[in-house]
Amino acid sequence: MKKSALAPEHKPDKVDDAPLANDGVLPTDVLRDVLLRLPAKALCNRIRLVCRSWRLLTSDPVFVQAHKFLHPLIAGLHEDQREIHIIDLHGNTIIRRIPVPRACNDLTTQLDVVCASAIKEPSFVLEKGQREVSALPELQLVGDTTFFPSVLGYVPSTGEYKVLFFKLYCTNNHGHVQPCHVISLNGGNRRWRVAPRPAVPVEPAPGNRAVIGGVAYFLMNPYNVNCPDDLEPDSIASFDLAAEEWMPTPLRGPLSSLLSAGGDALSYKKHRHDFQLTELNGSLVIVHCKNRGRSMDIWFLMDIDKAKGIWCKRYSMQCASEWEYNRRFYPLIILDDGRIVMWNRIGQIMRAYDPRTSTWSTYRLCNWYCYFGTKGGTFSTGSNN
Repeated sequence: MKKSALAPEHKPDKVDDAPLANDGVLPTDVLRDVLLRLPAKALCNRIRLVCRSWRLLTSDPVFVQAHKFLHPLIAGLHEDQREIHIIDLHGNTIIRRIPVPRACNDLTTQLDVVCASAIKEPSFVLEKGQREVSALPELQLVGDTTFFPSVLGYVPSTGEYKVLFFKLYCTNNHGHVQPCHVISLNGGNRRWRVAPRPAVPVEPAPGNRAVIGGVAYFLMNPYNVNCPDDLEPDSIASFDLAAEEWMPTPLRGPLSSLLSAGGDALSYKKHRHDFQLTELNGSLVIVHCKNRGRSMDIWFLMDIDKAKGIWCKRYSMQCASEWEYNRRFYPLIILDDGRIVMWNRIGQIMRAYDPRTSTWSTYRLCNWYCYFGTKGGTFSTGSNN
């Protein structure tokens, strides 16, 4: 099968047969290939119980990574059932259901950790290997405040998981300030700390954020009333999670970078809603919706230091004219066959775009789901049914 340029560059290493005994019926390599095709739920709940050799095979780290490559997982927040669902996209099956004590309206993920956000209430965290969520400490809030979803981040250099929380206050001169708080999940002493606030209010809602390599990225708040005159609609604010500070200069987006070369600029208020920000298979991505949502371009940030704003347009796609809310579609993951899975919260549907044929197909109906996030974990993290 032909791979997308954005699919992983190499296949997982072959499982070492030496320490693994076969079942006496099938050769180990054949057995491995068969088991790799099974959904994670079957491996967790049934296959591992058959015999010791199967349990050893499916617990081998290389097998786990190979299965992860073939069966990408996403986490979904189900509003009606008040549950976090871990979903195997390959088999389109729910492999875990984790109850959430209160209604939540947003979800962020980092590797094996999931954070569900509740408006004006403590957020809930599902950590690696845990069967239940735990509540974060309550943050005392006063005054007339707008609340935003919590944002989960991961710092690769330290192995820390951190959660960001934002509020938005109106000032006496009809402007806005946006206090920021941060909490570390590692260790037993979980307390909120005051972090620097952004120079211009950011938008932490879905489709406006991404966390990659220990940095949280945000588009600016679309309703800024006191934004600078030169603010660009695809400008990106960056928060260093390790240092817990904002980077001094916004990252310029793809359209602004192109137009600035010719001395042109986009109007912030007119075009801000044309852009979405997300992480796609480890890359920082801007989605530019055009023609009232009938087409979209997906731009990937290419430079390593992410300071110059060098972007590459990898996909340009047409959307069916009869679709409603096209501009609310945004990408979740690139599958191993190159298709891009995109989700629309308003339409409650996932669609897959195939760049080889420029065609769309319905991937999954998603009634009552608030949000989805890609999950870097594996089927071996536990099982709740």
